[in-house]
Amino acid sequence: MARHGYAEATGIKDLFVATLGTRRAGRKRGVGSALLLRALTQARAAGLTRSSLVVDADSPTGALGLYERVGFTVDHTSVTQSKPLLP
Repeated sequence: MARHGYAEATGIKDLFVATLGTRRAGRKRGVGSALLLRALTQARAAGLTRSSLVVDADSPTGALGLYERVGFTVDHTSVTQSKPLLP
């Protein structure tokens, strides 16, 4: 649940949400929000004080909106570039 090395270095007990997914049929029905809120509630009960995640802001699933609706805010943004290396 918490990243122990991070907590030891910073004193911050953070729940890092690595993956949250719902099947297409569950989208726009509150399933993702319910799963995330349950994880946040359990983390708080376990003494964690913050939660963080990484999201593709351009995701067609609307993931950014889901996270913002449950209270997450954008802390910083980045751009990832890649190039396939052809043989």
